[in-house]
Amino acid sequence: MANPSPIVGAPEMEAQEADTALVGGFRSYPYGHGHGHGGHGGHGGHGRLHRPLGVNYRKCDWVIWTIVGVLTIGAVIAALIISINAQTKIDHVTNVQRYCLQADGDQVKPPGGDGDGFAFGPLTLDRRSGAVIWSLIYADIEVPTSMSIHGPLSVGDPAVGAVFIPLTVLGAAGTTGNLVDTIFVAPALQDAIIANPTLFYVSINNGAHPTGALRAAITAKC
Repeated sequence: MANPSPIVGAPEMEAQEADTALVGGFRSYPYGHGHGHGGHGGHGGHGRLHRPLGVNYRKCDWVIWTIVGVLTIGAVIAALIISINAQTKIDHVTNVQRYCLQADGDQVKPPGGDGDGFAFGPLTLDRRSGAVIWSLIYADIEVPTSMSIHGPLSVGDPAVGAVFIPLTVLGAAGTTGNLVDTIFVAPALQDAIIANPTLFYVSINNGAHPTGALRAAITAKC
């Protein structure tokens, strides 16, 4: 029976394995060569590199890079979510503005409004549709006959502004009632109010006070 072919490199492998040693659970590998220097002492022998037994370094590298990749992807996804949420909030703030109106006769300028009456409720500007929406409750005034947004106020006349957007008094009946309606205007008109709401106000008029029974500044958001 023929002898099996010798394994190529077997002597070198055996020599290399023989040159390794177990040191406290680590395998010690030789590296480099020592050099002696006559007359100066000298250092001989091999330096040794110690590695833990049973550790697959390629697998460890793969695991580490996988973890790094997952963390990187997670960070990117989190950043996208934060960006989308932030943009949604910005869009909502930009496109829809809601103001809480508090109207009374004392705010009318020049003075002459109904000192006993009042009105309150939300006024909403929706740029997406151009809608102007209001739902007010009024009390202790004669039946409203007209209502409008006035402005912008100017330096020359900071008290009274021209009619900017005419509103309706749908629902008005008696000395106490509701004013509820929706109209549609050009977004540019809403932009002017949203940009400088303090330059505009709402005026509610009636027969006894045709230039203003009640007035409300457009300031407080709700």
